[in-house]
Amino acid sequence: MFTQPKSKTPDIDILVEQALSEVPNLNASDGPAAEVHKLARLRADLTAKRKTIVADLEHCSGDGPMGGGTVIRYDAGLDSKALLAGAPVDSLTAPAEETMRGSLLRRLRAIDLVLSDLPGRIVENDLRIVGEEFAKLRPAIAQIIAEVVRRCEAARASLQALSDLDQKLGSRGLPIGRRPTCLDGYGSAILFGASGQPPLAWFIDNLRKIWGLNNEAKN
Repeated sequence: MFTQPKSKTPDIDILVEQALSEVPNLNASDGPAAEVHKLARLRADLTAKRKTIVADLEHCSGDGPMGGGTVIRYDAGLDSKALLAGAPVDSLTAPAEETMRGSLLRRLRAIDLVLSDLPGRIVENDLRIVGEEFAKLRPAIAQIIAEVVRRCEAARASLQALSDLDQKLGSRGLPIGRRPTCLDGYGSAILFGASGQPPLAWFIDNLRKIWGLNNEAKN
């Protein structure tokens, strides 16, 4: 009876749990991605206020204290910076001689300028924060990948041994067709690749390349 020597190998589940224990919650509004959540809230708030302002402008289109004749005397760029810095939308008003319509238009233009800029700011901050946090976790994840590579290499060597066994049995007068194959079609597809699927060795080498692992475990 064949006996398999016992050997201690890293438990992938434990490695994963250890790595996940170091992962901060980027979905938390007070976590590392707080700036992203702040910008997202600002976008939602300004979008809602914009709808209100557009509705109010519909009632300011005639003559009178809230009517036309507005003269634009403000810088929408400066106003948008004020909104990004946390200034209330209602703080953007026009001088008395420019009517209520002027204040609404000032707010609308500032909001539109901010809303056109926010998507890019959100994406930029999100990419930066995710990149920074993942960089901290990369060593732990690389350790997991290294163990996966080791196990995949062991599986590749095992499948290769079955393929070699089939060939050696055939050379001794026990060809496939008159006996069950040791390496079936599924195993052969994994080992050698099939139908556009690369061989297991390619998958292993690709993992090593992506994660900067050395090739000491390669056979």
